[in-house]
Amino acid sequence: MASTPFTDAAIMALLRRFNPWWSGGYPAALPAARRSVFQTLWERVYAQDGPPVLLLSGPRGAGKTTLLQQLAAELLKSGAPPLYVLYAPIEHPLFKLAGLEAIMRAWSAATPKAGDTLYLLLDEIEYAKNWEAWLAHHARAGLKCRIIAAASVLPPAEKANAESPWPVLRISSLLFADYLRLQNALPRGLPSGQNLRELFAWDAGAFEAVAVAAYPLAAQFHDYLLRGGFPGVSFQRELASVQADLRGVIIDRILKGDLAAIYGVRSIAELEHLYLELCAHDGEPVDILELSERLGVSKNTVRKHLELLASAHLICQTPQFGYGSEVLRGHMKICLSDPALGFAMHARGREALEDDARMLGAAESCVFKHLYARDAWGGPAYSYWRLRTGEHVSFIATGGAGKSRPFHVVEGDNGLDPAALAGLRRFCADKQVPMAYVITRRLDDFGPAALPGPGRASKEKLATQCMRIPAALFCYWMS
Repeated sequence: MASTPFTDAAIMALLRRFNPWWSGGYPAALPAARRSVFQTLWERVYAQDGPPVLLLSGPRGAGKTTLLQQLAAELLKSGAPPLYVLYAPIEHPLFKLAGLEAIMRAWSAATPKAGDTLYLLLDEIEYAKNWEAWLAHHARAGLKCRIIAAASVLPPAEKANAESPWPVLRISSLLFADYLRLQNALPRGLPSGQNLRELFAWDAGAFEAVAVAAYPLAAQFHDYLLRGGFPGVSFQRELASVQADLRGVIIDRILKGDLAAIYGVRSIAELEHLYLELCAHDGEPVDILELSERLGVSKNTVRKHLELLASAHLICQTPQFGYGSEVLRGHMKICLSDPALGFAMHARGREALEDDARMLGAAESCVFKHLYARDAWGGPAYSYWRLRTGEHVSFIATGGAGKSRPFHVVEGDNGLDPAALAGLRRFCADKQVPMAYVITRRLDDFGPAALPGPGRASKEKLATQCMRIPAALFCYWMS
């Protein structure tokens, strides 16, 4: 009978190929620039009281592999013994079939017994059988081993971050500032990491000066919306090539690959049809019943497929704000995880920049992406608000104290248009909101604004402090 390929020697031979530092080599060539989230990751991993297990969760192609390899390089630089740092891509057929326990056993047998901490970096861990139970066991075992795992597809319950037994670090595609940093195109003379609350203390001259300094961001932001934040493809010269590669990642790697392999999905055509529909209506509220009738499938199928797309980080589902009669049943807001995915799926080039409705949806998804990524370990709960009359607010951030902060993205060139702000005015009046933000299109549409009360003829001014912030500047500061 032929011997099994899963011997300790076979596993270690393959591991050495992915861990060149074991033999005196160096990690593969890595970008010199590091994303802002790397420091967040490093602080948690290298802390003396850091968690035994940490999960990186984000879309395929967002840069999780690079983060793990940069982490390995930093651990080695900080004095970790080379053999005590292991990187393993579980998607490789041998690792996938051998299993996590076999990898751990082979590595442990070859590792000298000493007091140093072991670091196990597992990429695409979702391809391992029973990986959640395995991680939970090692989290409870109290071993002197830190496990940092990355996953592109998570079970729906884990995707919702419900009662997760380990910290989950959310990894989005590149945020706007990271996108500029990797191109060495960060603007000069702009404050970075601006606290939005501090804007209310600025004078008119400060707004004008920042708007002038931010002028180069306009064209760069449009490129960012069209190309997206996927490091492996976003910086290719031709937009058509970028979009072709993004479609390949979505259809071949995620829909036909990840979801078929992990969840056994067979209705790929239905799933692709649904995603195309969502891409055409990025950032819009969705009526599940209407969507099911349009696609010719049941409501339960639509809900199940939405959960699958969310588990693969292709979309974000945002519930309605409120309770009881305030909420329209069967409605939610769907934002693409990166607006460039929608442009790619429909092969929309620069002509899309002239489509106000389409750019509004892209801006809403981009704003939400930056809000959601702002607190990578999990922050405020996000929802949207909408009345049956159509008045709405793009996003509501609700913190632990129950305070609500509305962020409303407006279409067109005037962030003071009373009609465009009708929903925000109503919400701020009804909920007595102290502070609100209007995300505008033009860089010079920037500064404080007085909100009139709800109703066309209202002459009163609400007590709510309102700040208009251009979308490009907002995303830059949020990243």
